[in-house]
This record gives sequence, C-alpha cells and structure tokens, in this order.
Amino acid sequence: MKNTYLISILALVLVINIPESSAYINCTIPSCSGEYIDNGTSCQGSTCTRECHINICSGTWTQVHSSQFGWDGVTVDREESSSSSYASSNISSCYKFTYDGPDNSVYMYVSNPPSGDCDSETIGGFYDTVNTSNPWFQKIDDYLGNVDGTKFDYLLKRMRGHAQAGVSGFGDYSPDIRIDSEVYCAPNKPSCDLYNNESVTVCNTTCYNRSTKGYMAQGYLEDPTPSVDSELKNNAALYAWDGCGNSYVNGNHIFWAYFVVKTSPATNITYNNQQCTRTNEAPTVSNVNVYPSNPTAGDNLVCNYTYFDPENFEEKDSSYEWWKNSANQNINSRILNKGNLTVNDSWYCKVTPSDGLVNGTKTQSNNNVTISSTVNNVEFYINNQQVWNESNYVSGTRTVINFIDELNNVLLSCSQDENGLCNISLRFSSDDIGKLNLTMMNIYYGETELNLPSINSIEITPPQPYINETLDCAFNVTDADANDTLTVNVTWYKNNVNWVEDNENNLAVSNGQINHTTSTGDIESSDTSKGEYWICSVNAYDGTYWSGWTNSSSVRITGSTTIDSLIIDYGGYKLSSANYDVIFTLVDQPVAEQSSANYNLFLGWQYYKE
Repeated sequence: MKNTYLISILALVLVINIPESSAYINCTIPSCSGEYIDNGTSCQGSTCTRECHINICSGTWTQVHSSQFGWDGVTVDREESSSSSYASSNISSCYKFTYDGPDNSVYMYVSNPPSGDCDSETIGGFYDTVNTSNPWFQKIDDYLGNVDGTKFDYLLKRMRGHAQAGVSGFGDYSPDIRIDSEVYCAPNKPSCDLYNNESVTVCNTTCYNRSTKGYMAQGYLEDPTPSVDSELKNNAALYAWDGCGNSYVNGNHIFWAYFVVKTSPATNITYNNQQCTRTNEAPTVSNVNVYPSNPTAGDNLVCNYTYFDPENFEEKDSSYEWWKNSANQNINSRILNKGNLTVNDSWYCKVTPSDGLVNGTKTQSNNNVTISSTVNNVEFYINNQQVWNESNYVSGTRTVINFIDELNNVLLSCSQDENGLCNISLRFSSDDIGKLNLTMMNIYYGETELNLPSINSIEITPPQPYINETLDCAFNVTDADANDTLTVNVTWYKNNVNWVEDNENNLAVSNGQINHTTSTGDIESSDTSKGEYWICSVNAYDGTYWSGWTNSSSVRITGSTTIDSLIIDYGGYKLSSANYDVIFTLVDQPVAEQSSANYNLFLGWQYYKE
C-alpha cells in the first residue's frame, strides 16, 4: 500500500532559564548529654535537632539466681555465713540484688551473761568476692568501707540486729534482722535514676563482670562505752568482733537468709534530644536590570537580578514594582506582560528580596528601557488563504505548523508548468512597520510504500452453532515483514451491536497460521440465545501499522438437537433376522422448551406381511 503525505515546519525557539537554589546552614547543636548516644542531626525550618537516645531497663524482671544461708542452734558467741556468689556478666541487662533476712526462728538466747556490757549483735548485706577492697557498690549508702583489723571490711550493710546485754530472747533483735532490701546495677545513669529515691542511693553502674554474694555474721560483743549506746559504737564493737568470752550464747537461731538475683533487659529507648535555632539574615540582590535591554512592544519585560542569602535559604515571596515614565504602576510581578507596553514609554523595576522569613533592601534596576515599535497583527497566507495569525505586537520567534491541508489543497488545484512544477505564493503581513525573518522552512513531499498486515481469512466455529455451544473465532494473519511481531484485537457483534464483554486485545498471533481466540475472547453458551446473529471482527497490528477491521460471516444460533423418532426396519419378512435399517429424525428444539433434561426415545416397529 502506498501513502502520499506532505509535511511543513517553520520553527525558531527561545529559552530562558532562571535557576533557583535551596540550602540550609546548620547552627551548632549541643552534644548529647552524659551517656546518651548521638543518633544524628536534622533541620526543619529554623530549628536543628540532634537525636540522643539510650537504652534503659524495661522493668520486666526474671530471676536468675537464688541461694540461702544462716545457722541453727549455734552455742558459740560469734558466727558467720554466706551465700553462693553470682557473676553479673551481661552488660546489656539491669540487675536487682535482693537481701532477704531470716524468715523464722530468729533469736539469740543468752543465759548467765558475763560481766560488762555484752550486747547481742547481727549484721548482713552484700560482698564483692573478687574486688573485696574495691566493690562495685561502694558508692551506695550504707557501705561500711574499711575498718582496720576487722573481719567485716567492705560490706554493703542491708540489715543490723541489736539487743542490750542481759536481755534473754528476742527484744528488738528479731524484727531488725528480718529485712528485705534491694540494690540495683544498671548499664547507665538514666537506668539507675529509675531506681534511686530521694533519701537512699540504691543503684550503681559498675557491677558488671563482678561476683557478688550475700553475707551475715553475729556476735555476743562487749560495748566498751555502755553509757553511749550509739549506732556508731555498736557497729565498731561488731566490726572488731570484740568478744565477751566463750559459751555465753545458747541456742542461737538465725535461719534462713536469702540472696536472690533478677535481671531485666535494657531495651526501652529514651530520648534526650538537643536543639538549636538558626539565625536568619536578610537576603540581598545585585546586578538588577530590565531584560531585554532594547525591548519592543511585543516583548515581555523581566526584572533580572542575582539573589544571595547568607544562610542559603531559597528565595520566597520577593516583591516587585514596575515604574513607567517615573510613575509606579503597582504591578507586583517579576515578569511584566507585553500587554502593559506602549511604544516610546520608559520602564524600570524595583525588587525587594525575601527568603519567606525576612525581607531585604529594595533595589532599583541599573537601566531604564524605552519601548520600540515592531510588527503588529501578523498574518500568514498561502495563495491568499490565511493559515495563521497573531494579534497585537509580536516579538521573538514563533513556530507555525499544521498547514499541510492548505498546501495540499493548493497542490491539487494548481496549474503545473512544463516541468511539472506549481507556483505557490507564501505571504506575511503586518499592520505596523517592522522586520519579519523567515529563519527556517522545511517542506517535504514524497511517496512511501507501507507493508500493512493483512487478515486473509476469518470464520466462526462451529458454523451452525446451537445454544449450548461455545463460539470461537479463527483467523489467518500475514505480514510481508517476516520479523514483525503480530498482535490482534478481537471484538464481537450480536445482532449488529458491539458485544464488549468478550473483547480480546493484544493477542499474540503467528504469521501465516490459523489462530484462535482464547477462553477470554470466546463467546460462552450462557451468553447466546436462539435466533441471534453473531459476527467476529479482527484488527491486526505489526508494531507500526494496523490492518483495519475485518468481519467474519454471521452465524445464527439454533436450538438443541433431540431425537424425535426412530424406526427400525427388519426388511420384508416377519420376525426376520435379516439386515435392517435404522431411520431417525432430528428436530430443532430449544432447551427452554424441554420439561426435563432427560430425553425419551420412542421406538416404532413396522412389520411387513408376505
């Protein structure tokens, strides 16, 4: 197939780029405090934020260790006992150490106390078994520290029981040693702060990789200063283990004390973000000029300048003034539309820069421009037929396209010369004096042979369909370009009305072979009724061109087939077993007219006499 076409182009392009920038300079954000971890910074608007986070104890505790210690029925005046130790090795967990004093049978029984002020004393708490002289809990209140020449150096005291000399049985001794006290170890101070109260420091951060145990001791000890029965004096006697002799304590019962350790994962995240506010200095402009410098009445004017902001903030909400013949025209726009211009008027601009927050100093353009005349109401004709025009003053370049029809009309009606050429007039006009330059005009004329795909055959199967059968469309497509990829669109028509429910598009087909619609494009029996006429239509595409729609012959939908009668003929003899013929008649009967899906077969026998 051949196509003849004509293309015309007249073009010239003017491009103006006005770059914009947007950037921010951060202020100095304070560092994360204490043990908080720096997670990076970000800025929004005038505020910059440093995100600081830390893991703290979750507060969900799991017991990991427990042991008991103490004694029963001791008859000596001094005794000690301790639990097994526990090593705090997981630096990502919090630890809770519990000292639970004896829970039953607590008393120190004394008979015939010796002379002097001999008191009953008990002390208990925690020991660091590895670093006894530098325990992890030394900064916690009630740490005893070092007492020269004593047995109980470096103890974190959690319990102390005391009874005056000469008192047999409990006194104030028993309830004072039934103490349940806890201390904590955490990986950082914010976690410790969760467990510290106002009066007692109960947490430290240096327990990791230490072995800690519970400890308890008792003594029947002499108070060297009976008249001063103070905590300090009583502790000093106990530390020194000053005895009152032997065998003066009878049936001493202190059991059982418990040392329990629990852990809690440090997974909760807390934040201590730091912020700063950026300062904002006003932007400035320089090199302010009206562009173009020699404008005509067909040009838009631009107030051109260089923008600068100390913080690199992008320009936003700058304002403008346009002055004509030294009078402000109250036009707030960077571009002055040419509709405001009149020949011989003088113009300049003023700009007030802004970053959206602070305005800079208003600055006037360095130049005044005077408007010159130019072409006005330009028109373009082909053999006196107008094909393009533009009203008012025109400046710059214009692209004139889409006058193919006008050129073709002239070609069809022109009188060719002896060389087969036509003389065609192209005319431009203007109402005012000016210059028109035709910078480019390309006209193409030629013939091109197009290899279009072709549909050679198309038919519906079955050709005489019943209402209980599916309609399929079969077709053969060929294309002279063997390498083309062929696809088809298939549509159906029922009683000459487009049936869109089973349209099939972009179906890949083979060149020169019989192709079929798929289950998508087939017409199901549920969509047909007796007496309808159906047509299949196919349009082939080779990646560039379409073949155009081709229709099949129409088919009519008939009813279902049943057997109406069946006659078996045994030939010409009664009861003969000779050859016989089977004769049956088919009738066209719609399913809707059947009372049942089952069919009855009626046999009629025909006997012949001799």
